[in-house]
Amino acid sequence: MDVVSNALNGALRVLYNNAAGLGNYWLAVKLVGTRANRDGQGAVLVLETASGLKQWQYATTCSSYLSAQDARVHVGLGSESGAARLEVRRPGGVTQVLKNVAGDRILTVTGPNGTAP
Repeated sequence: MDVVSNALNGALRVLYNNAAGLGNYWLAVKLVGTRANRDGQGAVLVLETASGLKQWQYATTCSSYLSAQDARVHVGLGSESGAARLEVRRPGGVTQVLKNVAGDRILTVTGPNGTAP
């Protein structure tokens, strides 16, 4: 992922990630709501790789004062080419589980139409 930053009264900085081809994988998850919360904000993602590496990510665009970030959740997979299991825990209690998710792509996960039990 590349980063663009600007400090108050400072110069704009672009940090370009040129690590392509080093054998590391990634996954970006775009959450879509069908009834409410169209951007999936507040969801918790739990990703587990085949080797047992487990990561937790929180879907938010808020990071600090007067800033924002991509609404997609970016996860570094290291040398793993994908995720064995991806769990999406949406606000309100709905949980979705995806298995054998390939890496190096943007995955769109659309919420169910119903409500949580």
